[in-house]
Amino acid sequence: MMLDRIITIVREAGEIHKKYFSKEYNTSYKNNEGRSPVTDADIEADRYIREVLHDQFPHDKILSEENGLLPSDFSGRVWMVDPLDGTRYFIEGKKGFSVTIGLCTEGVPVLGVVYFPMKNELYFAEKRRSAWLLKNGLEHRLAVSNVEHLADARKIMQPAHRKRPMDKLVISLGKENVTSKGGFSYKACVIASGNAEFHFATSPNTCKWDTCATQVIVEEAGGKITDKEGNPIDYMQKDSALNHPIISNGFIHDELIEEMKKNS
Repeated sequence: MMLDRIITIVREAGEIHKKYFSKEYNTSYKNNEGRSPVTDADIEADRYIREVLHDQFPHDKILSEENGLLPSDFSGRVWMVDPLDGTRYFIEGKKGFSVTIGLCTEGVPVLGVVYFPMKNELYFAEKRRSAWLLKNGLEHRLAVSNVEHLADARKIMQPAHRKRPMDKLVISLGKENVTSKGGFSYKACVIASGNAEFHFATSPNTCKWDTCATQVIVEEAGGKITDKEGNPIDYMQKDSALNHPIISNGFIHDELIEEMKKNS
């Protein structure tokens, strides 16, 4: 089964992260402002994942955060990979980082796997086959919460020291904050598990490799992901960056989008 093969790949990439975690390694940055760090773990996991995907699926395309070889277009089957989602958490010695692999077919996410190696938590989903968490050898079917009103919703926020301009609006919405302890995939899995109701990606650097796998997991758990205007995520666009995706439990999504439009 294809899903089993991807689960094996993310577990092996997770072993690479374990090898470097809390040890000495090299860190560089993608820009001159000290943002978007890249470690030896990112680079080695990226190389491993791309090599195995190419070997097992030679006719498929691959989009990976840590590699500049972009597909010429996004038709057909495209694997969208974040070899280490939550690099800052990895550097800080926190466990909320993951390996994330998703598959898009003609622009539609159809498979997603997210693995948190230091937590031994594996989230996975295939389109129309439900979403699951595998932990301690047991599978748990995922389901979003049934909160129906934005005023009662819990939101996942970045830590206080990472506030961005649009966070002021997000802070004003919902009932209470759930502090993020990981990257985008962590937030998505928290919502898919029913432990929060929404997250607005205020970062301008949220990309297709962040949402592809997590969209399948969230939607199969009953939730929803769109851009901040309420439009479907466009996986066929050439640019990897997205228009501030919003994840929700689905019930509050329309109300959330209206608030965003009203205050933007």
